Amino acid sequence: MHLHDDKIKFLEETAEKIRESIIVELEAAGSGHTAGPLGMADIFTLLYFHVLKHDPKNPNWEERDRLVLSNGHICPVLYAAMAHASNPFGDGHAAERIVEALLGSEQGSVTSDQ
Repeated sequence: MHLHDDKIKFLEETAEKIRESIIVELEAAGSGHTAGPLGMADIFTLLYFHVLKHDPKNPNWEERDRLVLSNGHICPVLYAAMAHASNPFGDGHAAERIVEALLGSEQGSVTSDQ
């Protein structure tokens, strides 16, 4: 599980995108805790992009790792990491997908500068 410079740079950039998505999530929700989710972005990025065995296209894969999150106040980082992991090359719309999933598409469109 060695990290090389290119992988570290990718993880840093991904963590920053995840932080941006968290801000968009919380802003769209109109409430939520910021410090915990933002502070955990690096850890969840490392988990979802380097450590955990998972396949977003096959969520029922028997060999996948499971992550149990008991601190509900940081769930925005989980949602953001999962959204970015499902589309790791990024289409720039992870935050919008998160908000639509949480609030429902009838809430309207959310825009971001990701």
